[in-house]
Amino acid sequence: MKKLLVLLALLTACLCCTLTANAVIGDPDADGDITAADARYVLRAAVGLEHPMDLAADCSDVDHDGDITAADARLVLRVAVELDRFTHPAPKGDEPTVSIRPATCTGDGVRYYRCSCGEPLLVVLPAKGHTPGKAVTENYVRALCEKAGSYDEAVYCTVCGETLSRKTTVLPARGHTAGDPAEENRVEPTCETAGGYDTAVYCTVCKKELKRDHTGLPELGHTPAEAVTENDVAATCGAQGGYDTVVYCGVCGKELSRDHTVRPALPHADIAAADAPEAYIGAGPVWDGTAFYRCADCGAYFEDAEGQKPLGGFYPALTDALDAAGEGETVILLRDATLKEDADVKAGVTLLLPYGYGQNDIFIRPADNRLPYANAAENDYVITVTPPGTDVSVKLTLSGCTLNVEEGAMLVVGGKYSGSQPVGGATYGAHAEIEVSADAGISIGGTLSTYGYVTGEGEMTLAGGTLYLPLVFTDFHGGTYSAIEYLGHNRMPFNSYACINVRCPVTADGASKVYGYGVLYASGVLNASTSLIIAPEDAFLNLAPDAVLRFVYDADKTVEGYPELGTMAVTAEGDVTVDSIELRAAGLRLDTSQLEFTVPYNFSYLQNSGTVTVKQGLALMPGAAVTVGENASMVLEKTFYVLDGLCAGLYSAYHYPAGDKLSAAGYAERGRFFVDGALTVCDGASFAGIAETHGTGTVDVGEATLSTVFTDGLILNELMVFYTAIATNRTDYALTARLQTGEGIVAMTENTSYAAVSDGETTLTAFAYVKYSGDIENTVTEDVTATYSVPQTVKGVWQKTDD
Repeated sequence: MKKLLVLLALLTACLCCTLTANAVIGDPDADGDITAADARYVLRAAVGLEHPMDLAADCSDVDHDGDITAADARLVLRVAVELDRFTHPAPKGDEPTVSIRPATCTGDGVRYYRCSCGEPLLVVLPAKGHTPGKAVTENYVRALCEKAGSYDEAVYCTVCGETLSRKTTVLPARGHTAGDPAEENRVEPTCETAGGYDTAVYCTVCKKELKRDHTGLPELGHTPAEAVTENDVAATCGAQGGYDTVVYCGVCGKELSRDHTVRPALPHADIAAADAPEAYIGAGPVWDGTAFYRCADCGAYFEDAEGQKPLGGFYPALTDALDAAGEGETVILLRDATLKEDADVKAGVTLLLPYGYGQNDIFIRPADNRLPYANAAENDYVITVTPPGTDVSVKLTLSGCTLNVEEGAMLVVGGKYSGSQPVGGATYGAHAEIEVSADAGISIGGTLSTYGYVTGEGEMTLAGGTLYLPLVFTDFHGGTYSAIEYLGHNRMPFNSYACINVRCPVTADGASKVYGYGVLYASGVLNASTSLIIAPEDAFLNLAPDAVLRFVYDADKTVEGYPELGTMAVTAEGDVTVDSIELRAAGLRLDTSQLEFTVPYNFSYLQNSGTVTVKQGLALMPGAAVTVGENASMVLEKTFYVLDGLCAGLYSAYHYPAGDKLSAAGYAERGRFFVDGALTVCDGASFAGIAETHGTGTVDVGEATLSTVFTDGLILNELMVFYTAIATNRTDYALTARLQTGEGIVAMTENTSYAAVSDGETTLTAFAYVKYSGDIENTVTEDVTATYSVPQTVKGVWQKTDD
């Protein structure tokens, strides 16, 4: 037992050995000897510290029981120290074979057999080694013209297929093979241009261009053909004729030479007296003689019957002149004419209908004048408006056609004006006119300026164009003193104005502009200024891009005392903003952004769709009407007052029409404000007067001021008696915001909403005001109740929406 322990200790102290293919039973490291190292290896295998595979496992199981155990290790150690020995003889040829694992080229095999004693044993079959085959060619890459190729020669074992050797051989690039030269890009020469061609050589293998040479071909030069005659124009009376002799190239057809031969003009013949021509092109003065003579052959005009004094620039018809006019020229209409076919005033051309035919009468004011682009003259002391059809210098009638004023073109209708009151700045005396028949129209893409009249039933369209017309003031309380007094009450020094010169229907799109020529007589001076009334921005009425305004003038609805002031009805589609306007009078700047601006009796306004935003203080005078349609809205951001009535002070002969005269003409004796859509009175705004409705609509009132005192007139200052005022004429009207409910006409309240419930009616019979008398030193006031000449209807019933 002690010997066994010693042997085991020696076994565990031995180093491991590497097995070889020559191992036999008991020699797992295959070193040819059975030693203590072999016993240690077998013991480690028995306890799981080694994991022998294949041959080593076979050599370790020396007792042939199928398991590697300590008994195997002990037997190996005993054999190593010669205490024991393996008794099995070496195999003989007649020993029975149990199984064979063949040897490979690189690995040993094993032959298992049974000993004659019956136990299984093994014999190692040594590795055979590789058997080289013939070399084979692989990975062949063909050599190109500019790139090398290569191939491999490989030798494989004919038994196991393992690569035994590999050699790579490089094939050098072949180089290009030049082909025959080829002609390319041939361009034949012409008379004036050179030609040429390329000669190119390509590689026949890879097609790469190896060489290119260019050969030029000189231009051929022209070959003149036989001369021909062109533009042969016979001479006529008053006009030369002639012809051209032209030589062309017979090859390319280019003109090589051109000579002009003149035929002298023939003498005029058959000259006879003629009607005055319709138009003249020039800057004037135009012919002011009493007779015209015209050649029947060429149509030229003369001052004399002999044809010795030609009158150039005259045309028998307006259309002829418009066709002939060029950039910067003015076509002047000389006599009444009827246009029956479409005509264009071309860009850069001006068509003038003057108020007279002297040199000054055809003058058009420059752009920087206070009355720009107008053909107008002052007529200071005329106080009666000259209506259409009276004192007409020249008239153009449009029938069945359209007169188109292109962008950059101008149409000017001249006239005389006066600043004298009661109608300041209106047309007085000689003027021109355009009548637009119902089947005709005017399209303005450029500029129309008129101090004359445009009348008729046909439509005028402002298609991005510009219109200048008089803005007539009908009750200017003229004079520095009166103007200053009005300004002191935040009021304009007039209550009424009109636009009476364009009387045909007008439609203006959102890109159009309308200017008003204003003339106010004060301090002995005609104060002229031009104000922007309608435009996309910076105007009194500012239009959104898609907005449309339509104006319809009714010349028959007039008030006694103002026979030439008809009614202008304005309808708006789309968004509109009401802003300020500026005028000048007697050195005073009248900026409505700081003042209340009145809407007089001769205007009505309908916001049919979209929103009208009021940023300007407005006062709706008796007779005037503003309606917010069912599909529209109004937003009040400043002040809006609707007067119950007006007892205006008398300023000489100019004053606002009294209530009885308004009623007689079909107007209300108070302002009327209808809300059939939506009204918003914003925080900080001010509204006073009665809001009416036709049965639809809403009113939303914020933290707004809902009362005011409207002051008209002035108190006499004895030191200023040499001014216009003849007595104390001041009245104060206390107004509150009101509407009709089931309880009658009641005051509106802040932060309240109302909705229309019906179109029920009630009537008003009187209104109240405070009258002033005396002078600035001794002023007396009196409360007055004024009775309407006709009871006034209040339409619509409202209720609070939170009731």
